[in-house]
Amino acid sequence: MVLPETLAGACLSSSLSVLFNRLFSRAFLDLIQGNKEPLKRLKIVLLSVHAIKDDAEQKQHGNPVIRDWLHELKEAIYEAEDLLYEIEAEALRSQANNSLSLKEIVTSLNAFFTARKLQIESIIERLKILANQKDVLGLKEAVRGTSLQGICPAPLVDESHIFGRSLDKDAIIDLLQSENFDGDGISVVAIVGMGGVGKTTLAQMVYNDNRVQTQFAIRVWISVSNNFDVFGLTKRIFEAVTSQTCIVQELLDLQVQLKNALRGRKFLIVLDDLWNENYIYRDALKTSIDFGRSESRIIVTTRSEKAASILTSSSSIYQLQMISYQHAWLLFQRHAFNNRDPSTFQHQLDFGKRIVQRCKGLPLAVKSFCGILRNELNIKKWEAILNSEIWELPERENNILPSLLLSYFRLPSHIKACFAYCSIFEQGREMEKEQLIS
Repeated sequence: MVLPETLAGACLSSSLSVLFNRLFSRAFLDLIQGNKEPLKRLKIVLLSVHAIKDDAEQKQHGNPVIRDWLHELKEAIYEAEDLLYEIEAEALRSQANNSLSLKEIVTSLNAFFTARKLQIESIIERLKILANQKDVLGLKEAVRGTSLQGICPAPLVDESHIFGRSLDKDAIIDLLQSENFDGDGISVVAIVGMGGVGKTTLAQMVYNDNRVQTQFAIRVWISVSNNFDVFGLTKRIFEAVTSQTCIVQELLDLQVQLKNALRGRKFLIVLDDLWNENYIYRDALKTSIDFGRSESRIIVTTRSEKAASILTSSSSIYQLQMISYQHAWLLFQRHAFNNRDPSTFQHQLDFGKRIVQRCKGLPLAVKSFCGILRNELNIKKWEAILNSEIWELPERENNILPSLLLSYFRLPSHIKACFAYCSIFEQGREMEKEQLIS
């Protein structure tokens, strides 16, 4: 779930980027000829509000006054953006008119600027007032972070980058090899835990373990997400098992074909990130994959204990806990210091340990800050993260942990805009690259 104010902040960052691109563009400055002075002052005041915008975004949670300030800033930025579009359009229109001489073009642009003078001055004054409120609101110039490295979960995983999950992996493999399952049909093992705790990573470790590869002739990995569709899920399993493109249109016919493909074979199917809690879908799902030998197994990863209980008994539900501080610190050192001698980062070590403590054993939070602080020597950036007010938010306000929310706020503006755009699509949705690029 993405907070509305988070999306608004990303859109604001995007608008500021557009404004700066225009105001710093030589092509744009050439267009406006001798009317650069008011736009130079606009650029200066925009830089002033941009310097404190990130701090305001972080502090708006639980502070309605700062939230209102950001709303006013957004309105002023949008007005400035519209004005620049008008200026650019007028300049291009004048220059495209072949019947006008250079003198007439300049005269036309001067007249346009004169007509917009009050509007330009009004925007500048509005932004100045907002910038001057920083001391009253306690806003400071934010220390810029670096972008996070993208993570794309896949069945392959490098266990040298994982800490504190060896016992969990062995426990899941023991469940897969156990013959003491309740109920009939193919046995299901469910890995349950909060977002970011490492459910997918643990399932990847199990999936690639030599014991599991030896035990199961067929292994299939399916990312389910919240876009649950029995036919689509069955089709993907069939195509993975047979390495064939499925042209069947009816679920019953597809189930018959999958049954024939799996009959008498021992398989492991991983359904990663299952959200659906509707019991009605249980039988349809089990019917689609409840074939093969009785020693076959299904692994489900989910945040929902209810979804897990629909598919399996309580004895086969594995509650995945946070990792210990010791393992979290090893994880942080591995990624933040890039295997370099920690003594190189002597002044950062204390800040790093305290940041890891605040992550409370959540691996995704630890790795998020590793992406921000990787090889970072500027001690002020470490201090800014440790002392951020975001940590003081309720632990799961709007289902977003403070540590993960803070990692978002450390992103560069253009990455925030990409984040906001991608958030409007359903998780796990396939899309054409042109649609994403647009």
